Amino acid sequence: MLARRRLLSVVLAVPLLLGTGAAEAAPPGPVQVVGLDVVGTARLLAEGRTTSVALVERYLRRIDAYEDAYADQPGVNAIIAVNPHAARRAGELDAERRRGAVRGPLHGVPLVLKDNVDVRGMATTGGSAALRGSRLHDDATQVRRLREAGAIVLAKTNMHEFAMDVTTVSSAGGQTRNPYDQRRHPGGSSGGTGAGVAAAFAPAGLGTDTCGSLRIPAAHTNLVTLRATTGLSSLDGVLPLAGSQDVLGPMATSVRDVAVVLDATAGPDPADPATAQAHGHVPPSYLRGLHPDALRGARLGVVTDYFGDAAAERPTSAVVRTAIADMTAAGAHAVELGPLPRITGELAESSRIKHEFEHHLNTYLARTPGPRSSPGWNRPATGRPWTTWWPPRRRSRRSSNACGRCWTAPRCRTTRTTRRCAGATCSGGSCTS
Repeated sequence: MLARRRLLSVVLAVPLLLGTGAAEAAPPGPVQVVGLDVVGTARLLAEGRTTSVALVERYLRRIDAYEDAYADQPGVNAIIAVNPHAARRAGELDAERRRGAVRGPLHGVPLVLKDNVDVRGMATTGGSAALRGSRLHDDATQVRRLREAGAIVLAKTNMHEFAMDVTTVSSAGGQTRNPYDQRRHPGGSSGGTGAGVAAAFAPAGLGTDTCGSLRIPAAHTNLVTLRATTGLSSLDGVLPLAGSQDVLGPMATSVRDVAVVLDATAGPDPADPATAQAHGHVPPSYLRGLHPDALRGARLGVVTDYFGDAAAERPTSAVVRTAIADMTAAGAHAVELGPLPRITGELAESSRIKHEFEHHLNTYLARTPGPRSSPGWNRPATGRPWTTWWPPRRRSRRSSNACGRCWTAPRCRTTRTTRRCAGATCSGGSCTS
């Protein structure tokens, strides 16, 4: 991790190069970031008790202290890459604030993002060492919206390789550990974001969920998350697992923080046709729904088939039962649905990953500039570099006429009009044999 420590040293030095303006804006004392949420961060910034430059510096110092091995601990190992421009961007946002131009509650707030989300100028590895050489020329739609809201991309976080499991171990980042007990994993596949937020490397972050990859690490690291309805928020610029089931969403320490991030990211996006259904269904602010009577009259279905009675399962079942009781006390009506063997059986077979992953990943890779580590990824016959061969990615990666069979590396040999693989020829997106 020596290279990462060197990068942190460079990033931490950036505020010294920003001129006297950044020095004059420095807070009177270091801010305590442990236990600081998004809303609390926004309050400190609004009251002039800290600056975004100071926050970025404190979070980077905390990453430097606890990311790698320290004392008798192996280290959290949640971070794939630190954004080298974070401190400079923080200085720019501080300058905006001094001019009275505050974009909203995320203005100057650092966030961490799972490393299957495109960030301009950084690699998107998906947890795979094979993709370390990718370099993105634009942001994922949700990242662009967060930037427009004033958020700072602080770092990209580890994930289970290609989001294929729930323990957050990858060839690009190794094993991420649970900050609460570093002998244990943090869940996954968004475990890097979960561990990073739980370890106070940032007040909130983004992760993805196909079959539990937001909810599992949130449960393991004592966080709040939301798997939103498909189509509520854009998936443009997200390395896919199964495009029809993937969602990208916030992870934070409170429901209010999740609502703040959702306000900045939800809504239709022309680059993701699935978000057309969000028209007319996004409120002016999700914060309006956070009031003491919000659950009054709500009906909550309780699928009792999933409540285990084995010794190892009873503590978790008790926690969920307590949560149901709390919601009932707040005015909700819990409806126990009883045995549902047919429905639970169908749910167990509902994953689309094996049908979609290969095709959707290859479509994403074909539109992603950067060197290919696999010997099968060859430059087109014209000799033009990958960065100029494929058209600009401002269209959805979720739809393509490309043939999934013939785009299978490493057998693929690509020319301008025809793609060939063993036993088949793909022309214009159709297999002809």
